[in-house]
Amino acid sequence: MKTVFVTIAAAAAVLAAPASAGSPAPAGSIVVQHADLNLATVEGQKTLDRRINAAARKVCQFSSAPANGALATAEARRCVSKARASAAQAFALAVEQDQRTG
Repeated sequence: MKTVFVTIAAAAAVLAAPASAGSPAPAGSIVVQHADLNLATVEGQKTLDRRINAAARKVCQFSSAPANGALATAEARRCVSKARASAAQAFALAVEQDQRTG
């Protein structure tokens, strides 16, 4: 199963080469699956990017909707930015692997 870990605690993302279904995600992270995507296509890459963004927002407790009259905190925005940046290398590696294996 191909996965990308979006890890916020350490502000790093790790690509898990076909991980077993029973492998737990590190604490403070969300597993982003992409086995169903063809990352050799732009559409597959865009879908994975949206999944990573959603996972980063969830882990960082980012909400663009007003909560108690306040928008997302600067800290939450920085957290999402760091999570997305740290996932970039894993994303690129996953795309490269799909392009090589077709």
